[in-house]
Order: sequence, then C-alpha cells, then structure tokens
Amino acid sequence: MNKQANNGRLAILYVDDEEKALKYFRKAFEGEYDVHTAPSVAAARRILDEAGDQVGILITDQRMPGETGVDLLEHVRLGYPHIIRIFTTAYSDLESAIQAVNSGGVFWYVAKPWNLDELRGVLRRAEEFYNLRLERDSLLAEKLGVVQQLLTMDRVRTLVSLAASLEANLRNPIGALKAYVEEAQEIEAAVFQPFDVAELDLLSLTRIESENMVKVARAVIGDLEALDGAPVELALQEIIHDFVKNTEAALAEEGVSLKVETANGLPNVQGQPALLQHLLRVLVRRISDMDGNDVEIRIKITPSTLPSGRQAVRLAILAAGQTWLNGQVASLYSALIPRSDRFMGLDMDLLSAYFLAFHHGGTLTVHREPPFGPGFEVNLACDAKAEPTDDIDTQWFDSVYRKMERRIR
Repeated sequence: MNKQANNGRLAILYVDDEEKALKYFRKAFEGEYDVHTAPSVAAARRILDEAGDQVGILITDQRMPGETGVDLLEHVRLGYPHIIRIFTTAYSDLESAIQAVNSGGVFWYVAKPWNLDELRGVLRRAEEFYNLRLERDSLLAEKLGVVQQLLTMDRVRTLVSLAASLEANLRNPIGALKAYVEEAQEIEAAVFQPFDVAELDLLSLTRIESENMVKVARAVIGDLEALDGAPVELALQEIIHDFVKNTEAALAEEGVSLKVETANGLPNVQGQPALLQHLLRVLVRRISDMDGNDVEIRIKITPSTLPSGRQAVRLAILAAGQTWLNGQVASLYSALIPRSDRFMGLDMDLLSAYFLAFHHGGTLTVHREPPFGPGFEVNLACDAKAEPTDDIDTQWFDSVYRKMERRIR
C-alpha cells in the first residue's frame, strides 16, 4: 500500500462508461487527488494491474458493457484489499447497491446524480479511513517485524545448540546447520508469517515456539537413530537400486515414478547404507510434496569434486517441473522460518537431510529452477572425512541477524 502516487497525493480510480461523467469527475477533483479514470471494468483491471498498489480509493458505476461495477468491487476486495471502495449508481438501482454492499464490501454508497459537496465529503472520509488503516498497518507491521526477528533469532540459537549436541556422534553438524541457515536466507522474498498479529499473544507464542523447537529436536534425532553404525565402502548406485526396489511400488500408488541415470566409472563412497537410504527417502518425499500428483523424479549419479578438491559422487534428485516458487522453497526451511500456514514438522526432515549429507563428508544444495533443478544436489565424499567448515562465531551470528533485519523490513 503506497499513498505516494503522484506529488504525494492519494490516487483515486473512477470507473464509468459515460464519458461526460469521467470528464466531470476529473475536472472536479484533479486538483485534490491523483485521478485515474476508466470507461469499463476491463480498462480498470488494466490500470490496477499496473498501479494497483498506488490506488487508494475506487469509485465505480454499476451498469457498463461487459462486467458490472459489482464484479469490479468483488475483484478489488479480493485482489486489492487496501483500496477503499465506493459504489455509485442511480436511485432506481437500489438492488445493485445492496449487492455491492454485500459482495464488494463497499465503504460508501453515493446515489446519482451527485451532489458535488456531498461526494467531496465522502471522499474526504474515505481518505481519512485509508490513512487510519495505513497507520494501523504500519504499526502492526513494525510490531510483527520485531516479533519475527526475535522468533527467528531464538530459532537460530536453538538450532546451534542442537548441532553442538550432535558433534559427539555426527561429523560436521555445524557445517550442515550453517549451510541450512545460509541457504534459507538466500530465498528471495522469504515470507515470515508466524501468527495473526492482531491476535498476537506473546505468552502463548513463547509456549508454542518452545513446543515447536522440541519437535525439531525430536525429528532430527529420530532421523539420525542409525548413527551407531561404522561407515563402509559402498557403491552409491547399488544403494539407489535397493531404494528404488524397496519404494517403487508404494510411490507408484501415490503417482510418483523414479527414473535413474548412472554414469560409468563411478568411484565408491564411504557411508552407512541405512542413513543414505533415509537421505534418499527424505529428498524424494520433499519433491513429491512440492510437485503434487503424477510426479516423475529423476535421480542422476555422476562423479564430482568437493570444494576442497576431494573426490566425490554427485547425486541429483530432480523434479520434472519448471521452477519452484519462493513460497514453496521457503516451506522447506520451516525449522528456521516461522510460518503459520504450514504445520510444524511436515518439512523438518530437510534439516536432517543436511546433517546426513555433511555426515558423509559432503554437501547439500537446493536448486529451485533449471538447469540444476528444481530439486536437490548432494555431493558425497569418497572418504568418510568431513568437509572442512569454519566454526560458528560472533561474526556469523551478526551476519545472520543483519540479513534477517533486511528481510523483515
């Protein structure tokens, strides 16, 4: 919502198929407002598509060729809820006025022919209401931003403690967590929506957050329950063959098909078969949930090299779709990004997948679009050593918090 449409004045869109009425309205009010006019609903839609965030007040007549004013009011109510809606029509069209109030949520009804002083008073009241709501939304957004920042900061600290507690049994959990947090923060326009700020209860929110982070810890520890086994030398293509054999029938019932492409001359890797099977299961499930029914998932295995120069095997698990939306990708990082529209726990296993990939001396990356996605890229080291990673220090925390502040504002 932006009041600064033109010279700091509020923008008004008036829609009427009578050319004289449009000219009359513009002449009467262009000295006070930034006036836009449209001779039809279709023309009004085009203006809204281009500058809907700048329009503060909409006035529409009812009877026009094609769609009616009531149709436009309903469209604006759903697509541009910040716009104050005013309906104008003749006294004889009372039924349409009632419909406009019921379905279009109008602020005011003005009968034709207008009394210019009366219409000017209605516009001033509408502008006052717009400004009051703008001020309210700004205050709520500021309050919500502070809460969001505190929530995410607390989650970062909790996840760091979780990773530190796993260091005795897991290779490079700090590196895995850093990659998870840093990739989450690279999501364009990541959405932070913990709760309805109008109903914000900080005490209840604190309790819910504590319960949620306990769920995170339990989910991760449950996914890593097979950690006691020692790494063995194995052919990754055989692990994938067994995975497909064991899950193909069940996945087919859900409309998911797997297609495996294996390069020649692949080196062996050192790992734990049960954990690698679980890693595959997590990533295939994430793609299935992201792309819906009738999904073809491609699994490609090729030789690769880690950033340190060590030999590795690259495992690409790819969806057949084109691009994952920002909101979809953000949902993968629900352990870090508070969201009210997703149940805590559904996507928690991606954090476990990061831990598993780094435990096997490798890396995990999410690609949201072709040519490397949409899907996941896992690089697994041919030896069992962890890939070198810097420790978490004060500078890293400061960097994370600065990024969070920029995103929330």
